[in-house]
Amino acid sequence: MKRFLALLLALLLVIPVFASCKNVGRLTIIEDGTCNIVYDSDTVSNVALSTLCDAIEEETGVAPDPSRSGDVSKGTILVGNVSIDDYRSPIASLRYQDYFVGIDGDCYLIGGITEETTEEAIKYFIENVLPEIKDGAKLTVRAKDNALVEAEYRMEGLTIGGAAMSDFSIITPKSPTVNEFRTAVLLRQQITNMTGYLPAILTDEEDCPTEGKILIGTTLCGDTLPSEHAYAITVSGKTVKVAAATMLGHEAAQKALQNQMFNPRNETLQINDSFSLSGDGAENASAPLETDGDLRVMFSNIHGYPTTDDGPTPVKEASQQLAELYLTYLPDVLGTQEFSPNSYNAKLDQMIASEYTAVAVSTGGNYKTYTALFYRKSTMELLKSGYFGFDTLTYGEYPELMGSFSKETLKSASKDQSKGVTWGIFRVKATGKLVLVGSTHLWWKGGDVNEAARRIQIKALREHLSEQAAAFATENGINAAIPILVGGDYNTSLNRNGTALSVMETAGNSYSNANTLAKVKLTTTTHHGYATFDEVLGIYTDPKYGTTNAASAIDHIYVSNAGAAALTVNRVGILSDLYAHLSSDHNPIYTDISFTAASPTLTP
Repeated sequence: MKRFLALLLALLLVIPVFASCKNVGRLTIIEDGTCNIVYDSDTVSNVALSTLCDAIEEETGVAPDPSRSGDVSKGTILVGNVSIDDYRSPIASLRYQDYFVGIDGDCYLIGGITEETTEEAIKYFIENVLPEIKDGAKLTVRAKDNALVEAEYRMEGLTIGGAAMSDFSIITPKSPTVNEFRTAVLLRQQITNMTGYLPAILTDEEDCPTEGKILIGTTLCGDTLPSEHAYAITVSGKTVKVAAATMLGHEAAQKALQNQMFNPRNETLQINDSFSLSGDGAENASAPLETDGDLRVMFSNIHGYPTTDDGPTPVKEASQQLAELYLTYLPDVLGTQEFSPNSYNAKLDQMIASEYTAVAVSTGGNYKTYTALFYRKSTMELLKSGYFGFDTLTYGEYPELMGSFSKETLKSASKDQSKGVTWGIFRVKATGKLVLVGSTHLWWKGGDVNEAARRIQIKALREHLSEQAAAFATENGINAAIPILVGGDYNTSLNRNGTALSVMETAGNSYSNANTLAKVKLTTTTHHGYATFDEVLGIYTDPKYGTTNAASAIDHIYVSNAGAAALTVNRVGILSDLYAHLSSDHNPIYTDISFTAASPTLTP
C-alpha cells in the first residue's frame, strides 16, 4: 500500500477551500512564545512531527510543545487525524491519498488519514504556508490559504444499495481464517485503489454497523454453498455477502470481486439487489483433488524461518497458508523439511491435526524433527517409525564416495542437525497394503566438497531405509519386499555435473526417480524465490515462480527398485497454487501411486 500511495501522490490536485463558515480572516497559532500542537500517533510519524516542530522553531524561534492528548484551545494545531471528545475532524472524511491544510473553527489542521498523507501535508505546510504567515512575534494563518489536496481516482462514485462506499465496513469472523483475512485485505485494497476510501476491517465481536457492511466467509454469511470449493457473492440492501469456505473458494471469490464486481468501465458504479456472482474454485486446482490411484504421498520444504536476505517471512502466516494447501489436496502421507522450532511454535502441526498425526520419533537430543512426517488418520496406520540423522555419519565409511576429501573435511562441511530422514512403515487401512515413506533433507551448500557429502548421505540414506524395510518384513513373516518412497529436498539436481543423485541408482539397494517411472510426469522445477510479506497489509504478496524444467529441480521422490513391482507410479507433480508460491521457496511435490497384486499386505 505504501508503494502504491507513493505513486499516486504525484497526481495530487491542490484545491483552495474554506473548511467551515467560521473560517474568516486569520487565526493566530503562535503568540507569547507558545505553540500548542496535538497530534494523532496513528497517522503521524515521529520523524514527520519532528520535522514540523523544527521548521516552526526555525521560522519563529518558538519551540512547539506537541502532545497526543493535550487541551484543544483556540489556535491549537491538530496534526493527523485527531479525534478528541466530540470534535470530529474533517480529515476523518478524506480519502486515502488526500490531505488538508487549513483552519477549521478555532483550530488549524495539518494532515490526512495515513502517516504518508500527513507527511505530505506537513511538507506542504512548511513549503507553501509557513514562509508566508509570520506576523511579527506571532504566527498567524489565513483562511484564504486553506488547501484540500486531492488525488485522482479511477472512480468518483460507488454506491451499494444506494449507500456510498465511504459508509461501508468489511466484517470478518472473530478469528478469521487466513483465507477470510486475505479476502478482506485484498478487497479493501481494491476499493481503496479505485475510490480512495479506506473501509475499516472489523470482526463480528466489535461494534459493527447494522448497514453498510461487507460480510466475509460462510460463518457470517450463513449461506449453504452447493459444493466444497464454491463461492457466492450477493447483495441485499446495504449488505454484501462474500461466502466461501476453502482456499480454492476464496481465491475464486477474490478474482470475481476484482474482475467482475468492482471492475467498472465508467467513473461511477451502482450495485443493487439484482447483483450476484457464483462459481466453483475446484476448477482452478493445480492438482487433482482426488488421488489418482490408491495413495498420495507429498513432500514439502516449508522454510520455517522468520527472515531471509530479502526481508521478513513470518512463519505463522506462511504456516496457515501451507495448512490450507495440505487440507485441500489431502496426501495420505506428508513429509516436510525445515520444520523448525518456529514452525512448531506457529502450531503448523496443530493446524492440520483434524486430518493428520505426526510420526513421533527421537532425534537423540531433541524429540522434535526438522524432517517431520505426518500421516492421514482416516487412511493410514503407523506400524513402525524412526529417525536417522546425517550428523551421526563419520563420512569415512564410504571411501569410494569421498573423492579427494578427508572424512574430517566432509563431516565439518556438512555438520547440521537439521539434516536427516524421518521414516515410517504404514499399513493402508482400506487394503492392508504396506509402504515405507521417508522424509529427507540433504546438505544444502554448493561446491564439490558439499556434493561429495551429499553422495555419502544418499548412500547411507538408501541403506538405512532398505534395512528397516527388510527387518520389518522378516519380523512379520512377509516374503515380498516392502516398497519404499523417500522424498524431500535433496539440494541437488539431475542436470548438475557429477550429481549426487546418481548414487541413488547405483547397484545394491538401488532406487529410481519416481518421475522416470510416472505415467504423468513433472515437467517444471520445484523451487523459486521468496515471496514478499507486506507488513502494512499483513499478508504475503509478490509470489515468485520457477522458470526452468524438471531437470533443475532439487526436490525429488525416489522408489526402491526392490519394491518397484509392488506399485505403479501414476503421477508426479507439484502444487502450484498461489499459496505454494507465497509460503516457501519450494513447491510441494507429490506422487499418486497404485498398488499391484505383488504388493505385500499385513492384516491387523
